[in-house]
Amino acid sequence: MGLVNKLKNKLHLKILKKIPTHKQLIHFYNAIKANTEKLKVLLLIKAQKTIID
Repeated sequence: MGLVNKLKNKLHLKILKKIPTHKQLIHFYNAIKANTEKLKVLLLIKAQKTIID
């Protein structure tokens, strides 16, 4: 019984280490938001160029 619990705890710790922290999630979200903004700008520029051409 003790061994099974030890293994469960080890697995649980491994999983916990893989879950991103709140700070990492915010950072990730901000990075995605920034990239989305960049994409919007690029698409707008591309659209304008297409209209001009």
